[in-house]
Amino acid sequence: MNRQSYKQYLKTPKWRALRRKVFERDDFQCRFCQGVFHPSQLECHHLTYARMGRERLSDLETLCGRCHSLRHNAAPRARKSKKIHSGRARELLPDQVFSAEEIESRQRIHNRITRNRVRRTRKQKDESL
Repeated sequence: MNRQSYKQYLKTPKWRALRRKVFERDDFQCRFCQGVFHPSQLECHHLTYARMGRERLSDLETLCGRCHSLRHNAAPRARKSKKIHSGRARELLPDQVFSAEEIESRQRIHNRITRNRVRRTRKQKDESL
């Protein structure tokens, strides 16, 4: 799938429904920073592009925009987002950029979470057989 058709795919009702299921599965919580966000502030990250267009829920994870940028080793997106904790909203301003050490630390944590998630999924599959 090329970049243009991928962008078109992300606008389809099928993708929007799948994306919503992933957000609900993850309780509208970023799998990286564990923050709870409004759905408009969340992004659905592909763990693999092998089944593009016929993804399984296990191929996707919920990330906030900032963590999604970190996951792709990019600079945090320059936009405001409201992060919800204990019923209070806190503004994340574009100038609040992570230090290199914090990015590295978050990436290690994220990789550990992903590895554990893959292990749990494999174990569940083995148990169901």
